[in-house]
Amino acid sequence: MKSMKSNRPQNLNPEALIQSRKEVALQNEEAVRVTVQAIRKRKTPPHKVTVQMVAKESGVSVATIYRRDELFALIQRMNPKLQRRQIEQKQCDTLNQEQEQQIAYYKSQLQLVKTGVQRVQQENTLLRKKILELQRQRQYEKPSGAN
Repeated sequence: MKSMKSNRPQNLNPEALIQSRKEVALQNEEAVRVTVQAIRKRKTPPHKVTVQMVAKESGVSVATIYRRDELFALIQRMNPKLQRRQIEQKQCDTLNQEQEQQIAYYKSQLQLVKTGVQRVQQENTLLRKKILELQRQRQYEKPSGAN
């Protein structure tokens, strides 16, 4: 039995949905870029350039601009003092912190593995030396049955 959701257009042709989303993203990026260039040509003072202003002129939603780093960065280059809304900034900071913690964790794990490998190599070397020593001793000993 098929799911009721399987007949939805996005489920029938997911590649087309993905492609259309990519096209919309490119259109949004182009609209914001063109709008920022127009604002720059009008010589608008940087402190007056806001996300809301660009969103209104470009037709791209404020949420989309805040959500997509590359769009926000285009506006922030015009107005370096521009900050993200607190919630987005906190999310970005939290994500960056988590990534840094994961990197530190994996580096420490890698160091432990390297240390373990070095110990195993040292033990291996010591055991090989012991084996060689025992083989030499055995060669110089007389067989117990021979007189």
